[in-house]
This record gives sequence, C-alpha cells and structure tokens, in this order.
Amino acid sequence: MYLPVPLFGYLCDRYSPSPLSLFSGGTFGVGYLLAAFTYQRGPPSAVGGNGWPFGVMVLAFVFVGMGTSSMYLSAVTTCAKNFGRGKHKGLALAMPIAAFGLSGMWQSQVGSRLLYEQTPDGSRGDVDVFRFFIFLAATLLVAGLLGAVILQVVDEEELIDEAVEELERSGLLEDSAFFQRSIIHDQLSYGTIDDARRPSNEDHEHQRREAEAKRSHEDEEMRKKTWLLNMETRHFLADPTMWFLAGGFFLVTGP
Repeated sequence: MYLPVPLFGYLCDRYSPSPLSLFSGGTFGVGYLLAAFTYQRGPPSAVGGNGWPFGVMVLAFVFVGMGTSSMYLSAVTTCAKNFGRGKHKGLALAMPIAAFGLSGMWQSQVGSRLLYEQTPDGSRGDVDVFRFFIFLAATLLVAGLLGAVILQVVDEEELIDEAVEELERSGLLEDSAFFQRSIIHDQLSYGTIDDARRPSNEDHEHQRREAEAKRSHEDEEMRKKTWLLNMETRHFLADPTMWFLAGGFFLVTGP
C-alpha cells in the first residue's frame, strides 16, 4: 500500500491531482470488484474449496491499497496548494484527513444496517460481504471520478513564480542555466498591439503568430514547472533531516 506512494506523489506534482484521483477511482473499482467475486467463489482449492487462489484476493487488496494512497494524496495535495498561503491552512488540511478517518465509520454503518444477510427466521444476520464490496467499489469509483473533475489547483502559475522568486532570493539559482534562460525568455515574452487599421489580408498571419507565441509561452511555463520540481526535489533529498523524518514514518507505519 505504501511502496508506490513516492511515485504517486511525483505524478501528482507533475500532472495535477485530477489524473491521480481518476486513477484511484479505477483501482478502487477493480480492487473491490475482484475482492467481491473472489469472496463469492468461496475458499480456494488449497483448503478444500473450489474458489480462486488466495493470491487473487491479495492482488485485489493491492489495488485497494493503491487506490487509498492515490485518493488521499490527491485530496491533501489540492488543499495544501490552494490554501497553503491562507490563515486557515491547518483547517483545510485537517478536513480531508478527518474525512478519510471518518469514512470507515459511516461505511461500516451502511454495511451493518442495510447490506446484511437474513437468517432463516428473518432476523438480521452478518454483513453480506459480497454486496458490501460491490457497494465500496461503486461508491469509491464515483468519488474518484468526481475528484478528477473538481480537484483543481487554482493559480498554479502564480505558485510556481513565487517559489522561483523564493529560490532566487536564497541565492540557489545563480548557477542555473535554465533560470538564466527563463529570465531572457520573460524579457522577450510575447505581446502584440492590436491595430484596428491592420489590413484584413494580414489577419490570418497575425493570428498564427499569436497562437505560436501562446504555445511557446505554455511550453516555457511547463518547462519552468518541471525544472522547479526537480530543483525542490534535489534540495529535499539532500537535506539530512528528511531521511530522519522518513525513517520515523517507516518505523511508525511498519515495514
């Protein structure tokens, strides 16, 4: 469950939280559906049954674990980036974390009160595991799809520019060839003056140049984002205290 988290964090930074939320919805759906039908088939042949091998259930919960990590990261990252500069950033981060912790409470209540097996005398029995897994697959798939639509980082370019300015003030960018090239690009950034007297036969060429300049600007912004993330990652990994923090989390969560 925790091994691919660094990869998920990398993808979340590079491609925004939305694709990661979509991925989590898919892995949740596949994982719980596979677990439901594996449970329905009964015990595996290794213990005298006719069901699928035990490894299939393990694989199902590998998908569930990846979905849990991905959905958690996409939600927390969105809140951290959107509210990291406000005075309520602690509350903004606490909300998705609390929601993840409390989700098991209401889901278990749905299972015990609605998705239960009936005993021969008509009374309420144990939770119907097959139906409960189907319920989780559908619910979390929908949650992942909704997250793919609504989880957006607002004014990400502004956040990147602020981070670059902070690194510039720290003196860490003086030897960066990319940073020097970015300064030149910004000084020569595109801009056109709308001339109402422009002849109509030049409109197409004017629009083509504007479109090319816009694409060039977007490409430069993407390169700046990639460069910034690489720079921040190198500084993070070079910080000795990071390894103590990682070791502490490893000991807390367990191998």
